[in-house]
Amino acid sequence: MSEWLIRWQYAPRHWQWLTVLGVPLLLLIFSAWWWLQPLRSHRQLLAKQYQQQYQHYQARLAQLIAQPTLLMQQQQNQQLLASLQAADSATFSLAALMADGAALEKWQPDAQGGELTLLLSWSHFQQTLAYLASRQPPVVINTLLLQRHGEQLRATISLGISNAQ
Repeated sequence: MSEWLIRWQYAPRHWQWLTVLGVPLLLLIFSAWWWLQPLRSHRQLLAKQYQQQYQHYQARLAQLIAQPTLLMQQQQNQQLLASLQAADSATFSLAALMADGAALEKWQPDAQGGELTLLLSWSHFQQTLAYLASRQPPVVINTLLLQRHGEQLRATISLGISNAQ
């Protein structure tokens, strides 16, 4: 090692200054690069995450822009609800039929309709027929047996549901 030191001492001045300043400077640069490498990789990871989140945000924003506004959605929901309530009020209901004043004697429902026996007055009989005629889907009277039962009528009605709209 002393031979290297002697050669350095006899070297020109600019080489001596270059080595005195250059070697520590190179060591400083190398140690700074080694120290900053984890920070650089962390920065790259954060940049990648930012890019992914930005793309996700842009895709989500495009989906939201494509959707109708909340007010339009609420109006559409109200219209659907109103049509559903209107359709529900037109379907056959035994409770609604009994509210017209008829007395239920027998009810045998089945998948295609059923058989219904009612005790009612003549005016209630007309209201019952009007009620059945106004239902949706249409209620079909397959058979109708009308008998006198004291002051009232006994109506035995075999009902079906029409598939035609």
